[in-house]
Amino acid sequence: MGFTATWLEGQRIPGPGAYIFEQGDTIHADLRAEIVKLTASRTFREKLRVLSLTFGEKQTFPSLQAADVLAYELCKQVARNIGIETRPTRKSLLALIENAWHDRGVFFDAAGLARNLEGARSQGDAADILRRQVMRELRQARAARKPT
Repeated sequence: MGFTATWLEGQRIPGPGAYIFEQGDTIHADLRAEIVKLTASRTFREKLRVLSLTFGEKQTFPSLQAADVLAYELCKQVARNIGIETRPTRKSLLALIENAWHDRGVFFDAAGLARNLEGARSQGDAADILRRQVMRELRQARAARKPT
C-alpha cells in the first residue's frame, strides 16, 4: 500500500485509492486482521491514501485473477532475465506488457530493482515515523474503548 501511495504521488494522481484484497482462506485471516487494524488509523489512511478497503473473491473481482496471472508470468520472466531459463518470453506476458502501465518502461531488471530498493531504504525513516504514529493512534483508540 505504501508503494502504491508513492507511485500515485509520483504520477501526480490526486486523491485516495480503493484497495481490493483476495478474501482467501484461513491463512489470509491474519493478514486481513492486520490490514483492518492498520486502516483504523486515520493517519494511516491519509498517508497511504486509502479510500476504501474491500476483501472479495476472484469471481467477483476479476482483477484479482489477473494479478495472479501477472505474478505467475513475471516469475517465469525473472528466470529468463537471470539466465536460468532459455525459452523466449511467453506470448501471454508480451500481451500483458504491451497493454500495461509501467514505471517509465522499466520492468525491474537488476538496475531497476536496485533503484527501487534504494528508494525504499531512503523512505525508511519516514516509514518508521508513520509506523510509530499509527501504533500510537491504535493504542489510544483501544484505551478509549476500555470500560473505566
